[in-house]
Amino acid sequence: MVDPTFPEEVELPLLERFHAITPNEQEAEGLLKREIRTEDDAAEAARALNERGVEIACVKLRQGGCAVCCKGQVSMLAAPDVEVVDKTGAGDAFMGAFAAALAEGRPPLEAARWGVAASSFSVGRAGAQASYPTREEFLRFLDSIR
Repeated sequence: MVDPTFPEEVELPLLERFHAITPNEQEAEGLLKREIRTEDDAAEAARALNERGVEIACVKLRQGGCAVCCKGQVSMLAAPDVEVVDKTGAGDAFMGAFAAALAEGRPPLEAARWGVAASSFSVGRAGAQASYPTREEFLRFLDSIR
């Protein structure tokens, strides 16, 4: 799995080596050399990454949520309405929950939902690591937004 913080360091022909990739819109723009301005653009970017061999491509949206593509099928996941205190660490929260869900054998779309929920939870608190929920807090939050 890769969260391409520095997209210029990722060689597109090597994408097929990754099981999953989770760029934000700006990182996806850097990877694909195309503008991403709308949710449709993000969906097409996720599809393009999937077509280049990444099994699961999640393009994280500026306003929260993500476009996820697996096996050519794109789904859009909206973030729940939350009060944003600090966005620091939201991407890492996404990746951690996403990876944990996949490691537990959950399907890609559900794993992406976990990522969206974790990042949404984390923006409600200040700081990075201090904003991450415990598993118990996370599961309660996940239940509350379903």
